[in-house]
Amino acid sequence: MKAELYLTFWIMLEKVAKMWQNRENKNKNCNKILKKVMKNVMNLTPEEKFRKDVRVVLRQIKEKQLYTTKKKLIEYSIGYYGSSNLPISPDSEEAIIKKLDEWGAIEIREIERDETFGDISFWEIFYLKILQPKFDELYRLYESGSSYSENKKAVPETKNLQTIIKPKTLELIAKEIGDLDSGSNLVEFLTNCGVKRELIEYPNTKWRMVYSVLLTLASLQNKEDRKILFKIIEGACHPLMYGGDKNLAKETADKFNSFLEYDNFFIENGLLWKMVEDPSGIPIYYDKDGNTIETPVYMILPQKIDKLYLYWNELIRLTKFYFANKDNQNDEINSIYFEIIKNIEETLNGGCGNLKNTYKKPFRNIIGCEFEIQRQGLTVDSLFVNLYDFLGEITECSLPEKNNVEKIKKDNSAFFAKIRQYSEQHLAKKEKNQELPATRIEITKIPELKIKKSEKQEKVAGISKQALDVEQLLDKLESDIKKGVAIPKTFEIQVKDREIWVNNYLLSKPHALGSNYEFFEYIRSQSPNIKIERKKLPSASGNLSLKEEVKKKGFIKILNELGFKGEILKAFFPKRSKSIVVYKGDKITKTDLEKAGIKIPLFIKELELAHLKNSPK
Repeated sequence: MKAELYLTFWIMLEKVAKMWQNRENKNKNCNKILKKVMKNVMNLTPEEKFRKDVRVVLRQIKEKQLYTTKKKLIEYSIGYYGSSNLPISPDSEEAIIKKLDEWGAIEIREIERDETFGDISFWEIFYLKILQPKFDELYRLYESGSSYSENKKAVPETKNLQTIIKPKTLELIAKEIGDLDSGSNLVEFLTNCGVKRELIEYPNTKWRMVYSVLLTLASLQNKEDRKILFKIIEGACHPLMYGGDKNLAKETADKFNSFLEYDNFFIENGLLWKMVEDPSGIPIYYDKDGNTIETPVYMILPQKIDKLYLYWNELIRLTKFYFANKDNQNDEINSIYFEIIKNIEETLNGGCGNLKNTYKKPFRNIIGCEFEIQRQGLTVDSLFVNLYDFLGEITECSLPEKNNVEKIKKDNSAFFAKIRQYSEQHLAKKEKNQELPATRIEITKIPELKIKKSEKQEKVAGISKQALDVEQLLDKLESDIKKGVAIPKTFEIQVKDREIWVNNYLLSKPHALGSNYEFFEYIRSQSPNIKIERKKLPSASGNLSLKEEVKKKGFIKILNELGFKGEILKAFFPKRSKSIVVYKGDKITKTDLEKAGIKIPLFIKELELAHLKNSPK
């Protein structure tokens, strides 16, 4: 027995001697590297050295995790003799593993050591279990150059990470990207965008792999890391990710925008932009390279919409006042009109969606405007139809907030007092006691407008059979609502001979053959309040699939062409975008309208105007 023990001892001793003998031969550059590392280490503070060592060990564990099968413990080996390629001593390596166990990032399940010489050990193997989410949180923390403070009770949670984009936004984007391709292809996509391989946790659930990368990059302060984050989001919207299909790429960009808007980011023409405000409150937009653009027309800022809504309403009132009292006006009303137009056009310069493109100045001067609109081939009726149509577009962009509107009015009280004073001084004599007169507008060549001959309709609308112009109709409706005239308890859509009706109001007359009508019929055939997506449209409708029929049209545009605008659109389609729509159903109640915040007087006005536009004359 003693002979065997001595033999084993001499064999091990011989191995140690050879190991030390070959050390110099095998690692000639080792000393040079070691000297270089030690030189750098000597210049570090203890805190900096510890942080670097922790990062090294975390990376080692992360790498071993990737190669270890599920449900199996990670084997972490430490050699106490011989050369090592790691810039850390074995003793420090062991200490940090125990520190990570203390922090709750890992659990040391077992330690296997070489006990040939009792207390002298040549190697140790730690069998580790990774504890999530603590480990990943620590990993991100040290990768970002930060360190863990033991004064904290726990590792910083994801929700406390300082990211330029909200973690929930990144999660939603990651889930979309995760569905785009296979895991291996997504790894290649990320590395092509500039992501370091050690940051990519694969094998892993695809979206979680992407989410981990996005979260890490969004929490880093380095500009290059931010650029990589932008590249990933932009790359996921590129048509090549969809086999060259630009429509699918655009749909993804729109979906990303619906997530990113809460972080003041948006995607336009394949580029991701960040909005910041300058000291005066003007928004400025930057891309990943620091380039800037002017405010994009489709950005919607509620405060801008509130201001536009206020001044456009004032324009309508001033126009109504002019036509009711036009023989009693002077040039001062022109200056008021010009100031209103100036405020409208300045507001439209940014933050009002696409309204700048659809806006049209009603007339050059308010005095004599009746002759100007006649030259344009319009009537007073159609003028008011256009004015209220644009008001509907304004409220479609964003519902005005009453308190904000009142504040804007208060901030410009001098101007609104000027309007009020002028109106009081220039009322027609016989109308002095009326707040807003409703006189017959006599202009030649205006065809008489007649409401469809239906007693039921006349009772609902409260309109007599005599010809009425739009001005009288609106004043009558406002007066009726103030007097408490009953508003229908329900509003129901019916399709009669391809005409779309809401109660007794003719909303639109779609073409006999057209994708708009087919699209609307498909929506009505589905259950109410379900999300209808472009990608789930049926595959057959005549010779072409419905998806093909409407592929170049946004859903909102189709609904607008069918007569659903402003409050009418919001009432029947509470959620809508270019590629998604939710239909409330054919029948809605007055209570539904109130709960949805629909402005019922404006809703009824729009129905009346649509009827006047579409009913036979």
